[in-house]
Amino acid sequence: MWLARPCLHIAPPSPRDELRPDLVPDYMTFVKEAGFYGWPYSYFGQHVDPRVQPQRADLVASAIVPDYALSSHVASLGLAFNTGTDLPDNYRGGAFIGEHVSWNREVLNGYKVVYVPFSDGKPSGMAQDVVTGFLNSDNQARGRPVGVASTSHAAVRLPTRRERCASSRRSLRWAGLEGDRNFDGGQMEQVPLIVGSGPTGLAAALFLAGAGIRCRIVERGLTPSSTSRAQVVNPRTLELLESTGVTKAILTEARPIHRVVFYEQWEPLAELEFGHAHPQFPMVVLPQARSEALLLDALAAREIEPERGVELTSFSQDDDGVDAVLTWTDRSEDFRAPLLLAADGAHSKVRETLGIGLEGSDFPEAWPLCDLELDDPLDLESAHVSFVKGGMVFMLCIRPGLWRVFGNIDGLLACLPPNAKPGAIGWQSSFHIGDRVAAHEVVGRIALAGDAAHVHAPVAARGMNLGIEDAFVFAYCAMDALGGDVGRLNDFGNIRHDVHTQVVSRIDKLTRLARGRPGFVGLLRRIAVPAMTTIWPLRKAMIQLVTGLDHEIRIA
Repeated sequence: MWLARPCLHIAPPSPRDELRPDLVPDYMTFVKEAGFYGWPYSYFGQHVDPRVQPQRADLVASAIVPDYALSSHVASLGLAFNTGTDLPDNYRGGAFIGEHVSWNREVLNGYKVVYVPFSDGKPSGMAQDVVTGFLNSDNQARGRPVGVASTSHAAVRLPTRRERCASSRRSLRWAGLEGDRNFDGGQMEQVPLIVGSGPTGLAAALFLAGAGIRCRIVERGLTPSSTSRAQVVNPRTLELLESTGVTKAILTEARPIHRVVFYEQWEPLAELEFGHAHPQFPMVVLPQARSEALLLDALAAREIEPERGVELTSFSQDDDGVDAVLTWTDRSEDFRAPLLLAADGAHSKVRETLGIGLEGSDFPEAWPLCDLELDDPLDLESAHVSFVKGGMVFMLCIRPGLWRVFGNIDGLLACLPPNAKPGAIGWQSSFHIGDRVAAHEVVGRIALAGDAAHVHAPVAARGMNLGIEDAFVFAYCAMDALGGDVGRLNDFGNIRHDVHTQVVSRIDKLTRLARGRPGFVGLLRRIAVPAMTTIWPLRKAMIQLVTGLDHEIRIA
């Protein structure tokens, strides 16, 4: 029976919007295990999509016809069954569905909640309008349903500001609205606001989109960054992104690395092998700019794009939401959101405005960095760290013929391997580093993530990867917060603060050893690094730190 299984499915097949404004119908169906529903070769059984070539007639012949057509381009975003006895008889046993919005139609479609009656566990009649009025007399949207969920109250009503899907409760009410709360005023967007479109902000929006929650992303910069501080995607990040499709895209482009080789004046000293640290995913090299581009592609497929050239100029909050002032060069907008995620980088304006300090310490010297054409003097599947007088040199092949080089010494390029033949410099910079963690990550309905919450040395390649972890945990906590359990934001802060403190502390200790200052530390590392890569408990800790597997991902 359908009602006994959690695999009832509402599908908005938006990738086929180009066919016709009255195709393809959104549908509701009982998903059969290993069933094939036509994508991408056909829709609604054997209706062939002429755009897909070459075709697969064998698969089309086996395509299952969905059980119930809703309508085309209504973007059904929520379903809840009423299995109780509190609602009127004509609303018992069937399904309430939120039809969010039409797409690619001159005649608008959706913008309502419908009820589909069921009999003997199957749809048994036409969909009935339950809540309408989302369009005004000029056909302009005053709101959109973004889901339906069960609660302990036997009523169908418009949401309070904090409501979002909470599927574990009984009886039914609205799960959320975009737009007016009650059509009489009191504007309250049930759309979280993300400030910053780096990997952390993009990943947070992507994880939330996977739960049916659309975010608004604002970014001060006009274009995506073309330079890349981060170059490595670790196995933990690939694990977290797998369900979004981004992991597959990363692995298609990226190049694996399997170890770190340590040297003393470019004479081999020790080696840390981590190629099998994760049972499924390797450590891979991919410039951050490409990782961001793949995240953007995944969001675009879900019709979510950052708004660029937009600055958060001020904000305030109350118990129910955050009031933000967003500014373009020629206009400004007042926007109210239920939650705000600050993913606006190490110099976060949100963190500064909240008065949250970064606790920790800085290193005094500059760290020069460059992307350099080289004739591949070292193994391409390893990262390389050479301890030199007064510091260290790190080298990583971005792609054959192009290497990332950085260190904490003057005359960096004079300290390359003896057989290296440097060519043109593609990009160079210099930066100062510190190992610091925000005093706390959450204030009310505002959370910090990524570099806004933690900054540290690049020694273990954790910056971008740790930010994507933040995004994953934030998405889980935000879903509950939007469902009314606002305390889950504090859970996010507590969970991630512990992780940030532990990880940054480990990176700080490793950095202090690797940088070789003062002089006695340079002598100590000659002994310590070989021990850390051969004595199993120390070796295991090093592998886990480098691969991002040094802690469990907690969401509660």
